[in-house]
Amino acid sequence: MKRVTHRLSLNSRGLRCRLMSAFALMAVLPLLIFAQEIFPSLKPTTDSSLLLLAAIIFSLLGLSLMVNILKPISKLTAGARAMANGTLIPKFELRREDEIGQLGDALNKMSEGLWRSVNELKAHEEKTEKFNREIRELLERIEALSITDDITGLYNKKYLGERLSEEIKRAITYQRPCSLAIFAIDDFKSYNQTQGEKAGDLVLKEVANLIRTHTTDIDRVAHSGGGRFGVILPEKNKREALLFAEEVKKRVERHRFRHEETQPGGRLTISGGVAANPIDGTAGEEILEKAALARNRAEEEGGNRVYGC
Repeated sequence: MKRVTHRLSLNSRGLRCRLMSAFALMAVLPLLIFAQEIFPSLKPTTDSSLLLLAAIIFSLLGLSLMVNILKPISKLTAGARAMANGTLIPKFELRREDEIGQLGDALNKMSEGLWRSVNELKAHEEKTEKFNREIRELLERIEALSITDDITGLYNKKYLGERLSEEIKRAITYQRPCSLAIFAIDDFKSYNQTQGEKAGDLVLKEVANLIRTHTTDIDRVAHSGGGRFGVILPEKNKREALLFAEEVKKRVERHRFRHEETQPGGRLTISGGVAANPIDGTAGEEILEKAALARNRAEEEGGNRVYGC
């Protein structure tokens, strides 16, 4: 290690000799002038103008030698300072075999190592970002699964309750209407037992599509279990919600379901109940309870009806 340090040192013998030679050559001219000033009686055997010219040439040679040494050192110093500050620098093209060239080679190797490290860090960052993106997507899928019904693809009962409370709070804050319509397939339990769960699931999907195609982008449709559905209707008052529920009831009534002839009356129908803020309550639980009471009354009176609380 000491041997390598000595070879790269600016105090090594070869470089020191060149520096001394440069200083000596540059000193010829001032020494000549000094000698002539001190000893004016001395008359050189050589013509004084030629001697002066030779001194100037030697000084210029010394200056050139000094520049040849100091210029690359200055370049290396600037590069080393930039590397110390975290700036990656291009390769030094010194083309020298002396100590300065060795120092440049050492800095080149350091620079190459830094470039490799930076590229490895970038690759690692890209992999990390990809991994984080996959985690985010996975979390989004997990979250979606936690609020999504497996059979219909609609929101589930948990989401319905939470979102209804949020929408009612928003409606109260901005003094806007918000309604809830809930539906139940009439005698769905009997249909399920008679035709089997697969047929029942198919009916649930068809009813879900009939409801969903009649909603807007801001409405939220949920399957709350069995043959029951709920629709949050932001920006709709109770009258508008009743019209919506009536249209959904008619769509289901007109639709032809498989084996619906086994149902009472020979067709598959739904019953609905509607409640709205602030007429029927100022909390999500109140609105849900009032809508359920209205739907139960519709079912008790033979189904295929829509009532408001």
